[in-house]
Amino acid sequence: QKIRDDILHIMHRHKIKEVKGTWMEEWHQKLHNNTTPDDVPICEAYIGFLENGGNGDVYWRVLSDAGITRERLESFDRPIVCEPEDFPDKREGLISDFRDYLRVLKSVHSGTDLQTAASACNSVINQNNDLKSKLGYVLSQAGMNSSDPESARAFIQCAVDARAILHDTGAFNSTQDDGRQARDCLYLDAALESQIR
Repeated sequence: QKIRDDILHIMHRHKIKEVKGTWMEEWHQKLHNNTTPDDVPICEAYIGFLENGGNGDVYWRVLSDAGITRERLESFDRPIVCEPEDFPDKREGLISDFRDYLRVLKSVHSGTDLQTAASACNSVINQNNDLKSKLGYVLSQAGMNSSDPESARAFIQCAVDARAILHDTGAFNSTQDDGRQARDCLYLDAALESQIR
């Protein structure tokens, strides 16, 4: 709900109208309909676009670096087909607000990325009780941001252990399903690494 509310607050605060056929409105509709982890690099790309004076090349480079193509943007249930708009007179305020919004998106989607990656690796996880246990703990605590040093230490240690066990399974070298299992395990490894950070 916060994702839905905050994008509207930003638009209203900066007097950006909800007008069909604009990039901001298309992204707003996507966020309202179905926010996904893709929204993190979309937000980063828009911030980069604004920070570079409305440079569309920066927008597309940030998206490309995250593996998001024009075709991907156009394939969403609520597609994003327009180029982003620059608001030179509102740029500084928008950059500040979208940096805050990026933190909200990351806090919501960091656990989602991990959950999605873990689901894709179920067959590997279910074959190793130690991995299942460690990963289960990490999943249960992801996004909690505990201020207790002991809890934080236990969380990080379980994530580190889960990565080591995952590496030991040999799944990264699997050619099963044309290498799909290996790729899924690499995504899980990356998601665990991001939890450690």
